[in-house]
Parts: sequence; C-alpha cells; structure tokens
Amino acid sequence: MLSSLIAFILTAGPLMMTPGLETALVLRTSISESYRAGFAVVLGICIAVGFWGSAAAFGLTALIAGSPFGFFLLKITGAIFLAYLGINLLRKPHTSLFDVVEVKEFPKNLILNGIRNGFTTTLCNPGFALVVLALFPQFVPQQTNVTMFVLMETAIQIILAALWFGTLVMGGIPLRSLLGRPAIIKNFDRLTGVLFLIFGILLLLMTRPS
Repeated sequence: MLSSLIAFILTAGPLMMTPGLETALVLRTSISESYRAGFAVVLGICIAVGFWGSAAAFGLTALIAGSPFGFFLLKITGAIFLAYLGINLLRKPHTSLFDVVEVKEFPKNLILNGIRNGFTTTLCNPGFALVVLALFPQFVPQQTNVTMFVLMETAIQIILAALWFGTLVMGGIPLRSLLGRPAIIKNFDRLTGVLFLIFGILLLLMTRPS
C-alpha cells in the first residue's frame, strides 16, 4: 500500500503544479487583494478537492462524468462562473492594493469571496473531475478497500493542494511591493480577466470522453 501511495504522490504532485485556472486565481487574489484573501482561495480549492475525491470514493464522480447531461451542466456552470469573474475584472479592475495595516478590521467579505471563488472554480471544473476519475483508481492496490484507499488519496491531494497553492500565496507577497502601482494592478486584473474568459471558452469546448 505504501508504494502505491508514494506512486500516487509522485504523479499527483506534478499535476497539481501544472499552471491553470486555480494558479491564476490564487496569484491574482494574493497580489491584488491580500495574502489572507489568497489563503481563503486556497481553502476553497481544498474543500472542492475534498468534495471531488469523496465523490470519486462513493461513485458520484463516475456518474457525473458518464452522464452527458451531468457533464454538460457542470461544464456550462463552470463557464458561466468564469465569464462572471472575467467580466467583473475587466469592468472593475483594482487600482490599488488592499493594505491590511491601514484598516482596523480585515473585511470578512474578502475572506468569504475568496473561499467562494476557490471552491466554485474547482467544483465547476469538469477537467478536474475527469482527472480524479482517471487518476485515483489507477493506484488502488489489489485486495484493498477501494473506498478507503480513494479517501486516503483525497486527503493526500488536499495536502498537496494546500502546500502548492499556499506556496504561491507566499510567493505573491513580495510581488505586491513590486506591482503596487495603480496602472500595473489595473492591467494585472484585466489580464487575469482575459485569462478567465479564455479558460471559460476552453471549458465550453471540452468534450466528454467516450
């Protein structure tokens, strides 16, 4: 069992570090808003990872991926949410960094929005669901309780996500001082908005594997 878990980590780790939508969201939030908001996004992503892993353990992921309507609904929901994020960033980009030192109390809505954005982005990503469906069962050793082993893989995936995206948040902290000018922040938000729209279009073009 240990060798199977090690093999899973060596495979899932690099996949987690592949640049994608979650990477863009974490970096943008950490740089434009604050490291706390960035960690809130990471928390939302981890919750969604836990959902998909648990769903895989109990067969729900396979049911969604195997249903044309379920896959279509998930794809459309994800594309709409990405379009919402992208259009908002294009219409109302930040012009300054949120500075925690300058306020007495950290706005709770930044934390809640971060959790919501991270959770919804990963939850409505059928590509992630397909990765879970294809990857997790490959490492289940023979004569092992499949449900329990997949739940163990899920816990590992959550830890990997927290470590990697948490590292990105910390990496974004020094960039705040370098990218703190209003014009740079505005263009950074607009660029991220364009990326979200592109990801949304790619999501719409995604086809269910036969």
